[in-house]
Amino acid sequence: MSDTHDTTHAAGEGHGSTAVHDAGHGDDTHGAGHGHVSEPLGPIGWAMWGAGALGVLVAAVMTAVFAVATGFVLGA
Repeated sequence: MSDTHDTTHAAGEGHGSTAVHDAGHGDDTHGAGHGHVSEPLGPIGWAMWGAGALGVLVAAVMTAVFAVATGFVLGA
């Protein structure tokens, strides 16, 4: 990606000035409308929630098996 940066600054404008920063960025509407969708959300994906819950359960079982296999004692 060849992104160029204009390094010529007018007198009194530091590198961090807003005049230099805002130059060439266009209008500032790129964040407009995020999170304000008028359409309702889709249905709940029960299969996906079930897969996530199953993953958490498998992780808990694996942790317990690892603890037993290594002789880990809680509170020791």
